[in-house]
Amino acid sequence: MRFLQLVQQQMGLSRRRAETLIKAGRVTLDGAQMSNPYLEIEPKQTTALALDGKTVEIAPIAAGVYKYYKPVGMLCSFADPHHHHAMGKVLRRPELKGYKIVGRLDRDAEGLLLLTNDGGLLNHLAHPRYEVEKVYHVWVPKVLRFRQSFDVFRQMKDGIEDQGERLVLVRGAIVQRTATNTLVKLVLTEGKKHEVKRLCRHFGWTVQRLIRVEMAGVHLGPLKPGELHALTKPEIKALYQRVRQPL
Repeated sequence: MRFLQLVQQQMGLSRRRAETLIKAGRVTLDGAQMSNPYLEIEPKQTTALALDGKTVEIAPIAAGVYKYYKPVGMLCSFADPHHHHAMGKVLRRPELKGYKIVGRLDRDAEGLLLLTNDGGLLNHLAHPRYEVEKVYHVWVPKVLRFRQSFDVFRQMKDGIEDQGERLVLVRGAIVQRTATNTLVKLVLTEGKKHEVKRLCRHFGWTVQRLIRVEMAGVHLGPLKPGELHALTKPEIKALYQRVRQPL
């Protein structure tokens, strides 16, 4: 792995902060000053990591996955100078040392985020080429007709052009209708910026509420906004098998 990744994981730092410290010569590895964040190293062969001369115990890195219910209003960035409500305060928890966010959500969206300390798993979950399914519940503030909605879902599956990008739906369905709104389920794999909102906007659907309820077979379940839950070993094993990633 890269030295930058080791420092991030073992010190619980953001990528930018870790890179700054390394380039400033404040981090040593096995007694040697390191200034190249991108140097390839073998973590199992390292014995001592230090910041400003203070030793940081190198803990064994076991693959772990958490699920987190991101509330409305929280930013998925580690920190933001203009907004105090960011994921950094979650990632600073002792049990999440070295973990990163998988599957970002807009500030006004809510629901499932996965957190992992395994870079390989993160890449498989986040990269579009692996076609990991993400399930969203979308509230539209009007009563949609079933036949009209099926036609919209068909067009979404065929793909639409928006801002020079092609957006494609895997499948969609009406979950529930009330006298004033409709709950729609949309399944996507690519994770392009504002993808759900852009698909809906193309067909004149206003997004009243947006929740991600599932990712790669991991369900949000009974979690409430702001709650964190560690996946069990069988759940983690099932997730790795689902994305065809060796554990």
